[in-house]
Amino acid sequence: MQSEIISNFSPSQSINTFYSITGIPDSIVNAAKAKLLQLLKEQDPDFDLDPNQVILDRFQLVTWSDTSLGCPKEGQFYPQVLTPGYSIEWKIGCKHYRIHTDASGSSIVSPDFLI
Repeated sequence: MQSEIISNFSPSQSINTFYSITGIPDSIVNAAKAKLLQLLKEQDPDFDLDPNQVILDRFQLVTWSDTSLGCPKEGQFYPQVLTPGYSIEWKIGCKHYRIHTDASGSSIVSPDFLI
């Protein structure tokens, strides 16, 4: 897996400017954030959180070694093809969460979820 850390988000930057400067599409950030909220809701059906409390902490451009995006499931076959994408880390309060995506954001998985 090749990766490159792009940046840590600075609260003084507008989020839209940050995404534009770094090159991560808004659609991928929004889809990854929605996936994180979905996973949190699946863990706790009573979970209720304002999405604005979910803060983008950092992300990396990554070339995954296969289509599992670094999160293979036992017994599952994954084409062994280099797959560009992102590892996105979110912060909610003092907890950090990680989501992996492909370059288009059409495939989103969670490796460890809570990191």
